[in-house]
Amino acid sequence: MSKSKHDDKFLFNVTDLTRCFDKSPNTVRNAIKDNNVKHVKSKGNTKFYALADVAPFLVPSRAKARGRNTSIESTERNRAQEIVAVYGSFKEYKEYMTGEKARLGLEELQGITIRGDKVAMCLSRAIGSIQSYFKRLPNRCEEVCVDWLPKHSAKLDDELSGTFEKIVESIREFAHESDNE
Repeated sequence: MSKSKHDDKFLFNVTDLTRCFDKSPNTVRNAIKDNNVKHVKSKGNTKFYALADVAPFLVPSRAKARGRNTSIESTERNRAQEIVAVYGSFKEYKEYMTGEKARLGLEELQGITIRGDKVAMCLSRAIGSIQSYFKRLPNRCEEVCVDWLPKHSAKLDDELSGTFEKIVESIREFAHESDNE
């Protein structure tokens, strides 16, 4: 081939193009073949191509802009129309949602709102701790007090059992009242 107007520093062989564009050699060869890119220079069996001639076929094309009512599912389109109808614009919707997220985050930080499952878990742990303490208390009294007799432990155990039942009953009443509100 005759000397072209291309500068030698912008001439690449297939191996150089694979490294430059991070493509496989077959992809580069196919791009050259499919688009009829002519080599500018050759040295033995190695053909050199002008970068300007090959690059457009190896650089990934940008995504095309969505056309009207394409690429968006009808449910998404309906949701977008609802948002615009309620809030006037997406900007106002975004501002509203940002404010809501901030408010909910602040309420959770302040402890104003706690999810129901967290409340139930905390209450069950607290009740379990109280029950465990009440069961250990008579034995602990026997260890600490020299004059403590088993009859005192039985009496204290009965008193603690009654107190525990009252605590559980008041929690049940409170939960029932909360459900009715």
